[in-house]
Amino acid sequence: MQKILFLLMLGIFALKTLAAGDIIFFDPPLSPRIANYKIDVELDPVKKTLNASEILRWHNKSTASTKELQFHLYMNAFKNTASTFMREGRWPLSKKKAEDWGFIQIDTICIVNGADLSNLTEFIQPDDENSHDETVLRVPLEKSIKPGEEIQLKIVFKVKLPKVSQRTGFSNNFFLVAQWFPKIGVFENGGWNCHQFHRNSEFFADFGVYEVAITLPKEFTVGATGQPVDLVDVDAKTKKVVFHAEDVHDFAWTAMPDFRVHLDKYKNTQLQFYHLPWHAHQIDRHVESVKGALTFVEDWFGEYPYSTLSFLSPPTKAGGAGGMEYPTFFSCGTAAFLPAGLRFTEMVTIHECTHNYWYGMVASNEFDEPWLDEGINSYTEIKIMDQLFGREASLIDFLGIKIGERAYQKMSYIALPSLDQIVRPAWKFAPGAYGMQSYARPALVLLTLENLLGEELMKKVLHTYFQEWKFKHPKTPDFINVVNKVTGENWDWFFNQTLFTPEIVDYSIPSVSYETIKRHQGYGFTLSIDPDSVQTDSLKEPDTLATKMADSTECKKAEEKKQYRSQVMVQRKGGAIMPVDILVEFENGMKRVETWDGQAKWRRFEYVDSTYVVSAQIDPEQKILIDVDINNNSYLVKPSKAGLNRFWSKIVFWVQNALLLVGTLG
Repeated sequence: MQKILFLLMLGIFALKTLAAGDIIFFDPPLSPRIANYKIDVELDPVKKTLNASEILRWHNKSTASTKELQFHLYMNAFKNTASTFMREGRWPLSKKKAEDWGFIQIDTICIVNGADLSNLTEFIQPDDENSHDETVLRVPLEKSIKPGEEIQLKIVFKVKLPKVSQRTGFSNNFFLVAQWFPKIGVFENGGWNCHQFHRNSEFFADFGVYEVAITLPKEFTVGATGQPVDLVDVDAKTKKVVFHAEDVHDFAWTAMPDFRVHLDKYKNTQLQFYHLPWHAHQIDRHVESVKGALTFVEDWFGEYPYSTLSFLSPPTKAGGAGGMEYPTFFSCGTAAFLPAGLRFTEMVTIHECTHNYWYGMVASNEFDEPWLDEGINSYTEIKIMDQLFGREASLIDFLGIKIGERAYQKMSYIALPSLDQIVRPAWKFAPGAYGMQSYARPALVLLTLENLLGEELMKKVLHTYFQEWKFKHPKTPDFINVVNKVTGENWDWFFNQTLFTPEIVDYSIPSVSYETIKRHQGYGFTLSIDPDSVQTDSLKEPDTLATKMADSTECKKAEEKKQYRSQVMVQRKGGAIMPVDILVEFENGMKRVETWDGQAKWRRFEYVDSTYVVSAQIDPEQKILIDVDINNNSYLVKPSKAGLNRFWSKIVFWVQNALLLVGTLG
């Protein structure tokens, strides 16, 4: 009865907690449910600490046995300056106070109704052998866990939360608690995939069921992955809220006394937006962005199966907690006075919302192949922004400046186009290359693929990929195989160049020329004979016929006709090969479109005609969005007013994007 009253009150009053829809229990399960957690945690908002315990039920659903377990202890990345995360330079170390650091400490770890394993544990560093890094814990076992068997562990631990800088922590009385509990790695191919916490990496885990009881002061509003199923008053000052989530691979939560909760609906999904009172005027921007995103992804990929979707806008001083995704729960961000025409609020909200598909349900390995999540998600974000706001001004439409998000992503790409390749572990990219190679470049690669396939076929590809691989952790070859299967063609040539090499696409037109050809045709004769004057008998008299022909022949000098030989030179400057179209325009208005396979280093097109070529343009429909230099894609023989307009359009384009780049620094 208490649960029923609790849920009813949540729906009506919100009770400063997350409002619940109908409780969903998936039968049959959506996922293999390999890693399942029951966690009790208590927040001390003064000391910025968590005291917690968890019961982990882990199933070995692989075909190999294991005699050890490995756990992520992400909070130890914030423990000292020697961790791999700190060495890779994320925090301004000189400015940190003692209370700003964070860590996780395991007090006991034991098999339920079995051996205590606490003294057997050791920290390992599988990625860089940094002995000071304590973000991966190895737990040896006395007995192997065979295929099909399971183990239950009880882990008692405490966490000191760091000051918010990267994804998680506190800022005054605001808390975003993410990557906070001992989380088991993924056992695959006979070994553990359990990487350290790096500057450039996300997270990878198996699916399961989470039941998390959060104890905290009553004045705090709390939101989390999943949905609330119980509320208990612990004492006069403290409450316990229990959340339940099925078929997810992580659990994060937020708490703050100042939060307000805006409730809305998308079909059967309860939308919950956690915001500060002074951000209330931005509610529609966030909520409508989420609805627009869900409308697109459900149409293109498939149904959103969960009953809740929660999202928050953190305080200004906790900006490092913004723009991060967790299952059924994400953080976005806003600025109180950001004008409507600057759509960065919408862009971030849409990006994090659609992560519920590629990060949340498909759940590829963001450590080893970050493009499969961030790249596909950035492509999805661009498509949604185009649909909602128009392609030419999807990101900025302010004070006469219009910039589409494709142009924004292109600017990110051309900054370091050939520094690295796309398919690479997140922590192994060249300095500065991770963001471009994981977000912008793969998004442009997929947009280029769409232009080559057509939108409807691309939609079918992504729909098939999502439906076949949700809850299964696919890898890059799985994506390529889906493309080949759906299209009925082998696209390995495309992906081999765009994903596995740093080679760039750059086609140019270095020259267009023409010359006049003078052709003297001598004398032309026009013969005109009156048939009636030529009698049958005269045919027998050749001299008579010749005389009549001579009398009726007009002799006049032929006019000289101008002809031109035009040449269009095209060149492949980059190492990657793509088929390209060339639009050739002639002085009399005639147009021709040539198709070139782009394989040779150069090719010359030649035309002999009574008109001459005045301009040529490679890729006139801008299908190849990964071409790094659009300024060398066209050539004008004789500048015209239209040519000047095109020139100034390019200047304006680059100025706008330079302003955009400067405006996003820091």
